[in-house]
Amino acid sequence: MAIVKITQAEIIDFDSIMDIIRNASAEMLSNGIDQWDDIYPDQESIKKNINNNETYILYSDDNAAAVITLNTFQDQEYDAVSWNGTNPLIIHRLCVHPNYAGKGNAK
Repeated sequence: MAIVKITQAEIIDFDSIMDIIRNASAEMLSNGIDQWDDIYPDQESIKKNINNNETYILYSDDNAAAVITLNTFQDQEYDAVSWNGTNPLIIHRLCVHPNYAGKGNAK
């Protein structure tokens, strides 16, 4: 059984985060899903989210396996949602490295 740990990302984790994103993007593209590419998600947004303490990494046996950004930014499409409470956290870029997909790491 893998030892799983979730930590707040720091800028030192940037390369690991980009590795997760690049591999997941390539996997999506190979499956005909063109949601992410070489342009999005962009490195500057990821660095900004890390510096704003909005990004978290899931480690599985000390390997960076997944990444998620949580903040209160809402795209216009969210305006129609009736939230309970104020300032809900919105999930952005939940991403699991293909080597760790299908193992419940995004739950």
